[in-house]
Amino acid sequence: MPSVITNMLEALSTAHPENKLSNESRTILNWIRTYNSKLEEEYKENREKNRYKIPFGKYRGSTIDAILGMEKGSDYLAWLLRQSWFCEDNWKDLRSAVQEKLKIKH
Repeated sequence: MPSVITNMLEALSTAHPENKLSNESRTILNWIRTYNSKLEEEYKENREKNRYKIPFGKYRGSTIDAILGMEKGSDYLAWLLRQSWFCEDNWKDLRSAVQEKLKIKH
């Protein structure tokens, strides 16, 4: 599934062809592409090793296992599963990983 950044880059290139951008804008665009590529590679590697990181909120950047090791970590993950926005498709992999770690049937 393409990331939000990937979708934005595609929309930008459709609306503003790269050959019409200033040198500064092209430099920034190339930096964003490089950054996005690194993020997607890290996500892929973590997904393959089932080391999902929470990309938002209080525990941003923490793995599920690290959160479970915290005093109220399992409470937070259970709360997260009850949030309606967390049931959307773009969180499917992360939601499944949380359910698996909490031993909840999908």
